[in-house]
Amino acid sequence: MIQAIASMGKAASLDCWATEVRKISLSMSWPGISVDDRLTFRGDALELLTEFLLKSCPNHIRHGITDYTIVPLRDDYGVDATGRNVNNDSVVIQCKFRKNPLDLISYSDLARTFTSGVLSYGLDKDKNKNLWLVTTANDANRNAHKEFGRRLHVLGRSHLKSQVDGNITFWTDFLASVQKVVS
Repeated sequence: MIQAIASMGKAASLDCWATEVRKISLSMSWPGISVDDRLTFRGDALELLTEFLLKSCPNHIRHGITDYTIVPLRDDYGVDATGRNVNNDSVVIQCKFRKNPLDLISYSDLARTFTSGVLSYGLDKDKNKNLWLVTTANDANRNAHKEFGRRLHVLGRSHLKSQVDGNITFWTDFLASVQKVVS
């Protein structure tokens, strides 16, 4: 994947990255690998991209996060990471990879994140923009927006594309960071 994206140069984009992630997940064919394992790979890839993006711009007005902390897999009941937004409020972060951008993230997916945030991470249910969704889908569904209202902060496909499409420095640095993890 690293070589494929690196060779794209200025064409490096969220769409190219998502296509490569999907291709790699579909090529996983060793004995015992399940469909769930392939989907987990896609989600893990988005978590890596999200961590790099959010950590690289801690003061960005729309996606600035400090104290970004990955939630260990054994403790992941809907929260992939925690952090503090530009207002210094605690936030919980959920990453959702979707092949189809029209496949909106459901209320039930985010309800687990919110509940886990309140019960395990001290999330203040009354704060604005403290339930973060980072997704390759366009958005969360209407029910999620209705129920969570001002608490829900979505970094959807269009936002991600505006940050990474054609951004050679981002892709070069991100891919270098992935190589360090893999090595």
